Amino acid sequence: MRFSVITVCLNNLEGLKKTHNSLEMQTYINFEWIVVDGGSVDGTLAFLEKIKQNTTHMRFVSEPDKGLYDAMNKGIRMARGDYLVFMNSGDMFAMDDTLAHVSAVIEENPETIFIYGDSLDVDSEGKLYHRKARNHQEIYRGMITQHQSMFFARFEGEQKLFYSDKYRYSSDYDYIIRYLNLCKNKESIIHIREPLSRFQLGGLNETRRFKAIREDFLIRKRQLNMGWMQNTILMGAHFLHTHLKRLFPGLMKKVRYSPVEKGMS
Repeated sequence: MRFSVITVCLNNLEGLKKTHNSLEMQTYINFEWIVVDGGSVDGTLAFLEKIKQNTTHMRFVSEPDKGLYDAMNKGIRMARGDYLVFMNSGDMFAMDDTLAHVSAVIEENPETIFIYGDSLDVDSEGKLYHRKARNHQEIYRGMITQHQSMFFARFEGEQKLFYSDKYRYSSDYDYIIRYLNLCKNKESIIHIREPLSRFQLGGLNETRRFKAIREDFLIRKRQLNMGWMQNTILMGAHFLHTHLKRLFPGLMKKVRYSPVEKGMS
């Protein structure tokens, strides 16, 4: 099994259907779909059971959990694929051949451990924005791209990583820093310079952005051993950026995003 696509959901049946449709449209089929449902009461369970009857590459669990990252850890434990990619309910792959493209990159670069690329961010009205990924060496600044545009080689034993329960909003940032520390040489990291996912804006990290920024400060201190002054300046810059996004959303989108190419809509 090449890929394990892990989806976490809770009472978001319509979003889950979008994610499922994106998987069904993939031209590459050597993947499994793992759904970790937090005990939804909106028809999600019946939908999952119906899919399970008609496919052999899908598994799911539906039970209460301790939150988003606890659910993602359940998905990691269930995974059997060589690479993990996290696509939560409502998120989609950028194109129908995204998995085929990533698989081809892996075939050409057998030492690959971590793959990342751009994203197409989707607002509440369905409008797309092309967000280019930063170089992974700039991880100290914050997330280099959307989590859904990252593919992680699945480790076992002592190297197997899970999301920390120390952070409620930024455990993904902590996870990626720790994961990059396992990539010992540049050949193990591949930067694909095109969108790999369609990310639904408005998640927990965005709606609780100021709390996430404070957690980012602690993560940089613990994982990067960043000095107090540099860390404080970065935190202040993120606070300012968040305020500007809320005051001038149109202007900040022009600054942050690149034009969406034809054929991506």
